[in-house]
Amino acid sequence: MAADTAGSLALRKVWTYLAFAFGISWGAYAIRRIVSPDPALDESLRLIVKFGPSLAGIVVATLFGGARGALNLLRQLRIPVRHPGWTALAFGLPLILVLVALPLRSVFGSPLSPFSPMPIAEGVLVFGSLLATRFFLGGGLGEELGWRGVMLPALQGKVGALRASVLIGLAHGAWHIPAYGVGVLFLTLFTVSGSMVFTWMYNRTQGNLFLPALMHATANASLPFVERVIPAVDGELAFPLLVFLLWAAVAVAVVPRLEGPGERVTP
Repeated sequence: MAADTAGSLALRKVWTYLAFAFGISWGAYAIRRIVSPDPALDESLRLIVKFGPSLAGIVVATLFGGARGALNLLRQLRIPVRHPGWTALAFGLPLILVLVALPLRSVFGSPLSPFSPMPIAEGVLVFGSLLATRFFLGGGLGEELGWRGVMLPALQGKVGALRASVLIGLAHGAWHIPAYGVGVLFLTLFTVSGSMVFTWMYNRTQGNLFLPALMHATANASLPFVERVIPAVDGELAFPLLVFLLWAAVAVAVVPRLEGPGERVTP
């Protein structure tokens, strides 16, 4: 009886979260398109769209756990100082996958394009700016308090880590429909694969949210950075597809590790 009650509560939390996440982001997106607000209001609405998942996470954490629930959620964003290797992986893996994908483009008939000369200091500044924007104003803090902070622990306690990761990845992909349209079918390859990797990190670090937020932001920053350095890649279909396929390969590799002894984090 207690298990059934806990499972029902978890599912209510998941459905409530999805209603808020989609409602906040899609609602703000619709207002932008229908009303055509002034630039200041439009920028505010754009941020609401991006922060919809995390805003929904805070709302749901508060509804189901009060102020303490919301505070506990925010505490999961702590930097894992005792696990520097995980931080290095969260930052480095997306960059490695992008670098591996570049020479593989030739397999699909794309010529190896020359790099646009960029001084090291300028390159660090450009990438740092992209990363900061994606972390503080995008997929990092804007989304991970919801997808991994609320939906993952509630859902994986009910259906397991693998199924939870796939379901979250599908929901995450669908959340992008207003902006990407049918392109979501392409993007979902990343959201599902990335979800598995994020779950692996989250469970192995006892529910740390800083790591998936950092990896999410780095993944989102790496593609536009490469487009700056190699202009020929900008607008190309093969390159992001290769990157997403590499994410899928990493996801397959971590599947056996998603639910090992002591790794699952329950609600």
